Amino acid sequence: MSTETRPQIPTGWYDPAVCDLQELADLVEQTTEPSEYPHAEEVVQGVLVYGAALREAVAEPQTRRTAQAELARALAEGPGIVLFRGAVVGDAVDAASAVFTRLIDEQRGRGYASGDHFAKPGANDRLWGALDKLAVADPEVFAAYYSNDVLALVSEAWLGPRYQVTSQVNVVNPGGEAQVAHRDYHLGFMDLDQAQSYPAQAHALSPARDRCLASLQPDGADPRALPEHRPPRGSREPGGKERCTSGVGRQHADSGTDPAERLWCPAL
Repeated sequence: MSTETRPQIPTGWYDPAVCDLQELADLVEQTTEPSEYPHAEEVVQGVLVYGAALREAVAEPQTRRTAQAELARALAEGPGIVLFRGAVVGDAVDAASAVFTRLIDEQRGRGYASGDHFAKPGANDRLWGALDKLAVADPEVFAAYYSNDVLALVSEAWLGPRYQVTSQVNVVNPGGEAQVAHRDYHLGFMDLDQAQSYPAQAHALSPARDRCLASLQPDGADPRALPEHRPPRGSREPGGKERCTSGVGRQHADSGTDPAERLWCPAL
């Protein structure tokens, strides 16, 4: 492979003085070409939507690998997000939401104001280590919620085998501050000076190693609701509370949270 065709990993260091806004505009204004993703059913607002064709393809080992390669390419070089229609059963999401709500109420009862990184403590609710806590609180609901073939499919496509799953519940309450734009990996929460101290290849490789992002839709959900959908999340409770957030990858809990919340997630 020549240097002209070999994929390039950036090196050196980033400097705000040489940032090119037009380069960013050109990147985000790219369109998603359906012909480049044959297993996708359609493209909605630039997002690839998968369904029956993908389920058929992954039934056989060889075509499963081909489909997984397509998913990885969509995440790495394409729109960066994929949506799976009919991937979850609504009852499983509702049951998990009920347990998470109970755990948050119990957390409040112990006097811990466990919020997120953005709003004032106590304004929003955060349940760190939600995966572990759900397993302890209700094993049957835990098994139904996390034994998801699509979650395993896309996680293996991006991370390979023996990946870890972690889940944190974040509830933005009425009046609570929303999150600011950030990348959810270890360089994403640093200030500018700290982030600049890491070479460009660390910025490029860290998210590729640690996280994949996919949206799992319940049966019958409309993918055109994407502007209101911050994947992978559940629905909203009356009053504006957001339910059931979860992610794939690795994440650390804050040292200042409830000691009962600082639990490591097991490998699934």
